[in-house]
Amino acid sequence: MRGLEVHDGSVDLRLDIAYDPWTGKEVKYALAARLSNGSFSHREFPYPIRELGGEVELAGQRLAVSGVKGRMGRAEFRVLDGSIALSPHMGFQIAAFAEKLELDETLRSALSRDFQVQWDLFKPKGAVDLVLTIMRDDGENQRTRVQARVACHKCSIAYAHFPLPVSDIMGSIEITSEDMRFSDMKGKSKSAAIKMADAIIKYETGAPFDLKFEAEDLALDADLRAALPAGFRDTWDAFSPSGPVDLEWQISRARGADVAQRAAVEFKSCSASYRKFPFPIQNIRGRATFEGGKATLHSLTGWHEKTPLKADGSVTFAGGRAQVALEIAAQDMPLTADIAQMLPAAYQDTWQTLKPRGPVDLTMKVSLDGASRAVLCTGDVHFKGCSFVCGLPARDAKGNGSFRVDVAERGAARVRGSVWFSEVRFSEKESRAGRKLTDLHAKFREDADAFYIDDLEARAFNGSIAGWAYIMDLSNLDNTVYSAKFSLRDMELERLVKDGDLSPKSLTGVLQAETKFEGKGAVGKDLAGSGKIEVRKGQLGELPLMLGLLNVFHLAPIGAPAFHSANVEYQLEGEKVLVTRIDLIGQTLSLYGKGDVNKETGEINFRFVPELEVGPKLPVVDGILDKTRLPEFIDKIKGAVVPVKLSGTYDDPVWQLDPLLSLNKLIQGIFKMRESGARKEKKP
Repeated sequence: MRGLEVHDGSVDLRLDIAYDPWTGKEVKYALAARLSNGSFSHREFPYPIRELGGEVELAGQRLAVSGVKGRMGRAEFRVLDGSIALSPHMGFQIAAFAEKLELDETLRSALSRDFQVQWDLFKPKGAVDLVLTIMRDDGENQRTRVQARVACHKCSIAYAHFPLPVSDIMGSIEITSEDMRFSDMKGKSKSAAIKMADAIIKYETGAPFDLKFEAEDLALDADLRAALPAGFRDTWDAFSPSGPVDLEWQISRARGADVAQRAAVEFKSCSASYRKFPFPIQNIRGRATFEGGKATLHSLTGWHEKTPLKADGSVTFAGGRAQVALEIAAQDMPLTADIAQMLPAAYQDTWQTLKPRGPVDLTMKVSLDGASRAVLCTGDVHFKGCSFVCGLPARDAKGNGSFRVDVAERGAARVRGSVWFSEVRFSEKESRAGRKLTDLHAKFREDADAFYIDDLEARAFNGSIAGWAYIMDLSNLDNTVYSAKFSLRDMELERLVKDGDLSPKSLTGVLQAETKFEGKGAVGKDLAGSGKIEVRKGQLGELPLMLGLLNVFHLAPIGAPAFHSANVEYQLEGEKVLVTRIDLIGQTLSLYGKGDVNKETGEINFRFVPELEVGPKLPVVDGILDKTRLPEFIDKIKGAVVPVKLSGTYDDPVWQLDPLLSLNKLIQGIFKMRESGARKEKKP
């Protein structure tokens, strides 16, 4: 009974003493006390108990209590009938009960120092039902133990290591002198249902523990973000999430270590917008874990409008810098202007110049070292009917390829990479089936504010394409200088016509071409360059296709005679293509011309001059002109042996014949030239 302090009230005492009648010695005594309206406290639990009443009887080595009750604050307090052994060798158990005991500072002050530490971590509020049991086992040197069982009824906590305040808590806590044991703990946070897994927390300094909270249908809102630890807020700000989730929040500590926190989130039709990815994403589903500033995505899926997306990998924030390792897949992703936001600033204007549009399937891996700002991006892309502008519009581009981009920054940024496509098909007009490139690969690099494309190679129409390009001074687009050179080798016109759905179908030959250009400022401005095209071993039936080979225009045929060879030379001067030479060589007729094309307006201006090929090139029999084939020959050259002017535009060409020679004079000239040639052959 040491430590008991009785403050006030009244006590009725009755002392019963029994004597041995033979010896007159005391052999038994009993002390009974009736308490009324008293108050007392104990130094081991200095919570004042008031309005105390009941009976206490001391008999021998036991203190029996019955009907004892009072109030602890506003809570009703009563002691269940029982006895306390006074002998240190005797065991006992007695229980007290407090109903609706308030969790206030008075109660906190009455607790042990170890328990106060836990109280400050959980910050409980509300009222509980308390069952306090005092017990000791029989035997020598047995300790008296105090055990409390707390039944929570709509309490609340704000646990230091859990970001959400929890209210309406139901469940039980068993408290001993060594630990606390939680079981069946449930509550809510706003509209989310909260559950705490069964757990044990020991008071020992540095003791290990493991707590887990589960939240169902938790809203990702500003209040939750504000309550998160700093590392988690960095991840939140990178993704800007919203919507409902199921949350598992685990707080643990290994012996002697710091407290660690880990969160697992199950997304349930959420939305987010990663700051490095310009598309807002809706209907996000899947699982993500967060630990120590690291976010790990596990088969996360979502949609951007009609584009399904999938992501795996991790994003780690440390010291304000990010470490990224992500695998991203997108199906039918539209190439929009927003994607330029993902690119370095120097490339955004290039994207706008190319104007890529259309859907692609994309899979890529991205790794970012936030400390060195090094980026490695590899992946595969499938074009599904895209368009872009590169000189002339290309539409309905389709194909498969892969890419690799390596960005390292040590002061000035350096970018290196490569692309490879197994096949790319595109057309310049929607009615055309398209051009096709296979096995296209190139290396590119950026260094000292210059961008280089090295070793560009591709296969097309049974031939090859090769070239290089560079762009200088990317930081100032008005002063950007660029240069490029490309060559085409051994391309088959027959394949080009067939794969490109061009007309006429009878064209054949082997194509060689070269072009080189340079410029300054925006693409197409101050452009200068030159190039040439050669066709050998061919059957070239129509003039417009020859100009089509220049990628200048595609026009309706005029019924020109066949040519077996062609030479084209041109120069690039700003908005114009100056064709300085077009030679179309045939067996009986050759055309020689020149002209220009305005790339911006589409205006064209050409003039062609014919030249007859006589002598052995004309069909002859025994040295005499084969008159049986003359009508066929005349029919072939009719309307094409006089100078031809071509004007108008790409889409509306105008052909004009310049009748400087009549057909009769032409035929007479043929025979005179033939006879002159025969006389020369007879001279010794």
